[in-house]
Amino acid sequence: MTANIQKKIIYLPLIGLHISIISRTIILMICFLIHGEIFAQKLFPSKDIVSKIWIETGKNNNRIFVPHIKTVQLYHAETPMSYPVLNINGESVLTLHFDDIDSVDHYYTYSIEQYDANWEIQNNDPFSFLEGFNNNPINDYQISGATSISYKHYTLNIPNDDLKITKSGNYLIKVYETSPQNPILTCRFSLYENKLTTFADLKMSHLGSMRNNTHKIRMLLNINQVQVSDIFSDIKIMVLTNNIWATAKTDIKPLFVRDNQIEYEIELNPHNEFRTLNLKELSQNYSDVTEKTTIKGIDHIKLPVDNFRVYTDHKHKNDMNGRNFIEKYNAWDANIDADYFHAYFTLNTDQPLLDGNIYIYGALSHYSLNPWNLMVYNADKKAYENSMLLKQGFHDYYYVHVNSANLDIDFDRIEGNAAQTSNDYLIYVYIRDHFTGTDNLWGFNVVTSFP
Repeated sequence: MTANIQKKIIYLPLIGLHISIISRTIILMICFLIHGEIFAQKLFPSKDIVSKIWIETGKNNNRIFVPHIKTVQLYHAETPMSYPVLNINGESVLTLHFDDIDSVDHYYTYSIEQYDANWEIQNNDPFSFLEGFNNNPINDYQISGATSISYKHYTLNIPNDDLKITKSGNYLIKVYETSPQNPILTCRFSLYENKLTTFADLKMSHLGSMRNNTHKIRMLLNINQVQVSDIFSDIKIMVLTNNIWATAKTDIKPLFVRDNQIEYEIELNPHNEFRTLNLKELSQNYSDVTEKTTIKGIDHIKLPVDNFRVYTDHKHKNDMNGRNFIEKYNAWDANIDADYFHAYFTLNTDQPLLDGNIYIYGALSHYSLNPWNLMVYNADKKAYENSMLLKQGFHDYYYVHVNSANLDIDFDRIEGNAAQTSNDYLIYVYIRDHFTGTDNLWGFNVVTSFP
């Protein structure tokens, strides 16, 4: 394995370059074109299609714009397994974490933008939803310990002494160095207030919807404490499987209306359990490390070979519903003690999927379709391949297929869809404020299938 890996290590001077998004995409794709064994028969994705996917699916979304930013996480402070959804009247704060592996010093600033239920910009006046100033430096960082790749670990709390958000709804953090128009990363989060009473549970249909590989959620919404002019146009409900916006169920209409109580019924594909990796210890004694090679002090880990699961029986896994958890065995503080390593992913298939591309998807990719999460087909090995720089810990992931023509993201084509899958379903209830023209998040609930 050592000789094969050594052929794959291509060092390009990407870090520190100030280039446009499109130029950066082209350079990254060049990396993919020369990545791997020199004489391997590779089926290279179209650079134009990859750039289009990156740009059009990343609008106002979770994204990483430069390759030296790694391991972006946003969760309730001290609760790494929580979702980035916060009660605006509560005591908790959200904490943004990210690493910068660049050897060049950078000075980062952040800003907050407000969006409607569909993640379209709805308010250009930050003083209408913020107390404080909207462009503040990120000064809280630590230098990594005795790691093979040095990095700075940044943290940012929302709210903080400089800034407080006063209105519920959807928000986007932009972290940038020179201008908000050129961010290094963006991250979605939501603030809610309990002005609506919501009740939701997983309903077993007598028609056998569970046997047909779907989950059906029954929801009751009580609006007796708020004024709604038109329940069909003023109320917007989003249901997210494991808080993944790419699969959000929208355009949900009432099933019954009784006085101030509205009943909804929502049917969803549960998909499959996430694939899991336990990499808190980079040793071949661990089942998720097939081979390990160290090159220039950096570990290169070959992961177990994956296969399509679409036609296989469902197997329960103790996954994290797509999230990751940074941990290093015997580390005092994994945020700065955990090491980075190259992880080699392999997905077996006799034939490539010519109508689209395959990406590695989950918190490990910041729930985005960046070029460096793209799989490349190796015809000699009859497999898709990719290597990613990951941080030690536990990682969940999917292989998702993105159609080249319409950019639809298919979570089931490779992973399959099973009614036995355990998911968190996050229910967002927005009310349109006609006076301000904004969507307020006045209801929020979580229902779990097969906990």
